[in-house]
Amino acid sequence: VRLITGSFEAGCIDEAACNYDATAGVSDASCLFVGQPCNDGFFNTEDDVVTEDCECVGTPVSGADVNDLEGHPALAALESMPNPATTNAVIQFELMQSKEVSLELRSLQGKLIVREDFGVLQQGVHRHDLDVIELAAGQYTYSLVVDGVKVTRKLTVN
Repeated sequence: VRLITGSFEAGCIDEAACNYDATAGVSDASCLFVGQPCNDGFFNTEDDVVTEDCECVGTPVSGADVNDLEGHPALAALESMPNPATTNAVIQFELMQSKEVSLELRSLQGKLIVREDFGVLQQGVHRHDLDVIELAAGQYTYSLVVDGVKVTRKLTVN
């Protein structure tokens, strides 16, 4: 009989990985390595890979601009504060007209971590507190989905 006391947090335990977590005691198979495919969260890029500086970067699709969605007629701004975040990230956005809105948080591999449906929100400035205290340190993407169109930004968790 073997008794194990204490708890182990799951995370990336490979020191060579971009998202190595020194506090993790158990591997959760989430390690990201340079050259590995990832998802940068932008609809207009392809062949996304982890770069030498541990960023997820894609190649723009021919004829597309990474900021194409900046001009979305219903959305004026989108930002998270603080970035990097440690316990909580405030996602703030401004709607120019009432729209159906949801928020998605994804790992760089594209795995959906959180999805929150807000329903129809009225025109104006909105804030949403996103609890990140349980997330492993690393980079994530968050997307505001406005009437089915995604606007994506990066969020770093320390």
